[in-house]
Amino acid sequence: MEHYSHTRLELFEACPGAYYDKFEAKLPEPPSEPMGIGRLVHEIILEYNKHCLQKGVESDVTAMPAIARKKYHENPVPLHPSRFGEILRLAENYATGHLIDPHTKVGFEEKILLYRPMEAGEWVSLDPTVPDTDKSFWCTAGDAFWIVIDDLAIAGDTAVITDYKTSWEIASQNTVDTNPQLDRYAFGVAMEYPQIQYFKVKLDFVRWKVVRERQNVITRGQALAVKDDINARILQIKDARKKKKWPRWPGYHCGYCPRVVNCTEARKFDGTVIIDTPEKAEKAFEDLILLDGYNKARKEALKGFCQGAGTIVKNGMEIGYRKVESREIPVEHWDEVAALLAEYNENIWDYVKFSMTDMKHLFERPGLGERLLALARDKSYTQFKITKVKGEDD
Repeated sequence: MEHYSHTRLELFEACPGAYYDKFEAKLPEPPSEPMGIGRLVHEIILEYNKHCLQKGVESDVTAMPAIARKKYHENPVPLHPSRFGEILRLAENYATGHLIDPHTKVGFEEKILLYRPMEAGEWVSLDPTVPDTDKSFWCTAGDAFWIVIDDLAIAGDTAVITDYKTSWEIASQNTVDTNPQLDRYAFGVAMEYPQIQYFKVKLDFVRWKVVRERQNVITRGQALAVKDDINARILQIKDARKKKKWPRWPGYHCGYCPRVVNCTEARKFDGTVIIDTPEKAEKAFEDLILLDGYNKARKEALKGFCQGAGTIVKNGMEIGYRKVESREIPVEHWDEVAALLAEYNENIWDYVKFSMTDMKHLFERPGLGERLLALARDKSYTQFKITKVKGEDD
């Protein structure tokens, strides 16, 4: 039995060599603190959601600190005590920004197991507990594709799929609209729940309390068609295994790789230059021509690192993701907003564009701000930039 998942396909697409190290050679990896925090926050959210469902309540913010503290001390990968404050903030962000509807909620950390007996066979959905109850399953020929959905809700013929993100970056709308992970999740749900005809997919950036939803609803036909892409990706991995060729492709993903310091390909993009001969000077000049490309590679690597580790401060400067507040009022709410502004003695024509830049102080106004927030669509995003640390001398 060969096992696959979105994580495996994504890693192979980024760097076959890294895929080989992790899933073929099964080389040990040092613990990653950002990944450890992400996994722990997911476990805390899962425990909190179970708590709310058991209590029959939509939310219970007061219970979150105790749940976070309990899961933190149970965590098998020790995290420095200084990180608990960050973990608690992430947990409380979730608790204060989400309501649990027991009537539509299907599950949290919903596991879906898809299986095909042969390479050209069709995928079928299996009970995900089969490998636990039938150990011979692991010896069965064929492929298994695993999907774990953070939050799955179903209302009528529509499924709502939400994936929680704890990184510092808020993905752009275009990234959400083209994210293959969400397509693969929709495929899994379509296979597991044949009555579902439509799929709404979202990324929930817990750190920033921002939810980014794909603009177009995925139809059942579109979801089922994703199998062709999954099959093609798996075939590429099988071909690499057969040929024993696992090339290494340096790029932004090197920032996530625990073996990057020993990777000869990655080192080609990150070395100290010493010029003491005419030949080296010519080589340095050749490299300088490609400086823009090198700078881009370093920035992408830093973006990948900061996505999990946060802001970096050095020599009075800092680099990292910063949340930029942005909202828009959908057209269907314009009349309601106009009436609401009139109630507070505001002239609608002063804000005809409903721009967050012009209306920011209104969102901060007691009473009016809360009601506007309920109508606005959150379009916040993060900027990756270098800035001077506040308070530092020039």
